[in-house]
Amino acid sequence: MISEAIAFQKKFSLAEGNQFEQYQILMPKLNERDLLVKTVAISITQIDTVLREKIKGPNRPYVLGFGGVGVITRKGSEDIPFSIGDRILYVNKVGKYGSYSDFQVIDSRSAVKLPEDFSSEDGAAFSYCFLLAYHALFDKFNLIPEKNKNQGKILIVNPSGGVGSIAIQLAKWSGLEVIAAINESNSKIWIEKMGAKIVINQQNNLSSELRKVEVDHVDYALHISTDNNKIKQTFDFMGDKGDLVAVTVTKDKKNPKPDAQLKVINAEEYFAESAKEVEKISENQKHLQFLLDLWAKEEIQSIITAQVSEFTPKVIFGAHKLIETNPNFRHIVVSNK
Repeated sequence: MISEAIAFQKKFSLAEGNQFEQYQILMPKLNERDLLVKTVAISITQIDTVLREKIKGPNRPYVLGFGGVGVITRKGSEDIPFSIGDRILYVNKVGKYGSYSDFQVIDSRSAVKLPEDFSSEDGAAFSYCFLLAYHALFDKFNLIPEKNKNQGKILIVNPSGGVGSIAIQLAKWSGLEVIAAINESNSKIWIEKMGAKIVINQQNNLSSELRKVEVDHVDYALHISTDNNKIKQTFDFMGDKGDLVAVTVTKDKKNPKPDAQLKVINAEEYFAESAKEVEKISENQKHLQFLLDLWAKEEIQSIITAQVSEFTPKVIFGAHKLIETNPNFRHIVVSNK
């Protein structure tokens, strides 16, 4: 089967102009565990824009998008516990078969059926960003994924995107006091709406900013695509107490080096690995179901900051441009209409 997709042949910056084009991609054959889905909505975040500039490998043309919401049109086996026509939330790895595509072949074990009252747009906005935030808080920090079961303070640096917006909500829900470090141009109102108790300026020295608001320690620190200098400032403030997690996008020599106190999550690598191992695939499904449970209980709120329609090179490039140039639009939902 052929699918229309929005893709590019080589990495590019905004300054080089729109290199996205419409391609026809031959979909892979369905395995017994696979589903063919018609894409309904996807999210575009800072992770996408960084990958567009840095992606490498032979899987050309490059089709970005780690997941989204779609409707099942075909099943690899009747044993799969979904029905044709079900609307599902799913994750995948990028490359030649990312979610900037009309159709996708996905592993049914990394999908959950969306309830009727959960909009496709909200589901797409959460998708892979939720998994990264969950992984950072409950796997790397070893927090308990239950309401009000944890104590302490967490500093989240650069949280204006999808991962950060969810991390703030999950951290607060789990019992932590959230301190958010944002740029002056970011919306403080949005960050406070997500659940941050204290908001500081990440463009200044973090230790100085924390002391200004009478914070003398933090137990956890989550850096989302921030530079090594900001991580050093956090270490200087924390000393040898507390844990720090950094979320990066691609493998890069400039990325912070992990050690006993610093744990690093590489998004591209994380989703590539989670698509290979049965245990990790099942974990994705389990965590997406956890997201739906939180939504049903109104314990989590929408993270959509902008919404556009149509899968076209112009629309996709416009979304990337908005994310890179406007600090208050860090996660955009694109509906496939």
